[in-house]
Amino acid sequence: MSKTDQFAIPLFALVDKSKVDLSQPLPESLGEQLALYLEGQFGIKSLSSRLLLFKEDPFLVLHDVSSECLPQLCSLVDVQRTQLFRYERTDESTVTLVPLNVKID
Repeated sequence: MSKTDQFAIPLFALVDKSKVDLSQPLPESLGEQLALYLEGQFGIKSLSSRLLLFKEDPFLVLHDVSSECLPQLCSLVDVQRTQLFRYERTDESTVTLVPLNVKID
């Protein structure tokens, strides 16, 4: 069994800004659909996913991503010219996103 982690990707690196209205609740189904797309197209498997509004910025959070999928995840954020974050939850109300500083050429 490989090690798993939680990661977050800025939503607008994956979806056009004009397609998401941040004044409305983020649709749960969009997170699920994006996770299925990432698995089907890039082999990035996660146990579950959800959309998160963090400091007014939307993110796709992928839970329990296997370490075997990290090269694909890093390639995705490189191609999308965005940043990958480690998602950490210390309690019910405290979330931290730690940038992983994936090199973007």
